Amino acid sequence: MTLVIFPGRDQPDAAIFWVDLKTGEEGVATPLSALAARRNGDQKQQICLAVPGDQAMSRDLTLPMKRERDVRRAAHLALEDQLAAPLSDMEIAVGADHQGQRLVSVAAGDHLRTMIEAAQAEGLDPDIVTIDHALLPAPDEGEAVMLTVGGRQLFRSSSAAATFEPGFAELILEGTGTALSSLSIADMVAPETVPNFRRGGLAKRMPLPDLRPYALAASLLLAAGVLFLMSNAVEAMRYASAASKLETQAEARYLETYPGSPIVDLERQLRARSSGPTLQSKFVPLASVLAEVLQEYEDTAVASLSYDPDGELTAEIVFSKFSDLEQVTEALRAQGVAASEGSDARRQEGAYITRLFLRAA
Repeated sequence: MTLVIFPGRDQPDAAIFWVDLKTGEEGVATPLSALAARRNGDQKQQICLAVPGDQAMSRDLTLPMKRERDVRRAAHLALEDQLAAPLSDMEIAVGADHQGQRLVSVAAGDHLRTMIEAAQAEGLDPDIVTIDHALLPAPDEGEAVMLTVGGRQLFRSSSAAATFEPGFAELILEGTGTALSSLSIADMVAPETVPNFRRGGLAKRMPLPDLRPYALAASLLLAAGVLFLMSNAVEAMRYASAASKLETQAEARYLETYPGSPIVDLERQLRARSSGPTLQSKFVPLASVLAEVLQEYEDTAVASLSYDPDGELTAEIVFSKFSDLEQVTEALRAQGVAASEGSDARRQEGAYITRLFLRAA
């Protein structure tokens, strides 16, 4: 379950309110360092940082596109004329799809980075970074809801969401005939469905593994390797003379068999004459298709590639959700690549790692 934290606008290192959705515990005016200590190293518990929304804007938009890239492009175009600042200075996040409707939040990049860095400095690295008012459920047409948290009034109508000073929501709705209802913390939507800014330049970084426990083993292996190489060097000197004689004999035999053919690279020339034309490697086409497909999935990346002479490309893939892996596999197949997933998926540092086997169909 998730720990939802509402940081202060002027004091981002403290929570004006927090709630643990698993236990139901909640509190006010709590330093983030105390919440980090309360978490006690439980990396399975997600952290949702609900940043102050008075410097953000959220709109409900009709975005029926399936591809995330198309959804984000359409959201940019829809909100471009509504922003006072250029889009280059802003970050956009898109919520879950509800029958073609999505909540789209826009916030200043500097504002978001300040909140994230303050949490990280206190020992909390949030998994979800959203706007506080995005946690409200969408009301029906002609209705509006609000939730008061630590002196902020979170507001959402059927078409937009915002964060106001107390009493402002009632003021702007006066005379509109819109019914305004008050909510409690228990009415918040699941943090996993709200617009999450933890992507792109604000994406959560996977920590590098601690290699110190392996330092001694690596030193012993290095020492053993040096001894092995020294013993092999003695053997190599012994056989160097014999190898030179064999090479001379092989060159003479080649000139006898193919008179008038100069020797440039004996091994390659013999291989070419014995096996004939070789098939063109499929590595570059397969790798190009894989790179093109992964551009659509920013939370999925390649950790390593290997290629065998039989024409199979093996890609070690790092991904956050199995649904993303399935979509990547289907996209590869749609591009004419025979793609199959390995059975060795493993969890590592907050992500999953597995292998994809690719062949030209």
